[in-house]
Amino acid sequence: MRHIQNPANVGSAENIYREWDSRGADAVPFNIEVSDDKESKTILTNLESAIGVYTFDLETTSMFSKLFIQTVAANLGFHIAMALTGKKDIRQEQYERFLELLAFAPAANANEEVPKPPREAEWIRGR
Repeated sequence: MRHIQNPANVGSAENIYREWDSRGADAVPFNIEVSDDKESKTILTNLESAIGVYTFDLETTSMFSKLFIQTVAANLGFHIAMALTGKKDIRQEQYERFLELLAFAPAANANEEVPKPPREAEWIRGR
């Protein structure tokens, strides 16, 4: 069993994948072990080169794009506008702004990524 020390800011582990599979294959089974002093966690898996997918509590917005931050803010504004102002037109404006920003998301996302290589069978990769 392979032990992987959990980073301190991990909220919850979601999946473990093989290094070369990324998210293209089934997730690998794993367990989480808590230390005796209840201060740290360890992920246990039988996989040698594992990639973990997990959530964590991020307290700064510096790793996100300006478009993402504006979109989240507009969505939040839409949800709280009525409670704060009591005006339906401000709520509608926030909703329209959210949809406008959301329309830009696919293009912005496409400009920031490198496409994954096509998934091949194991026997092809092994050659």
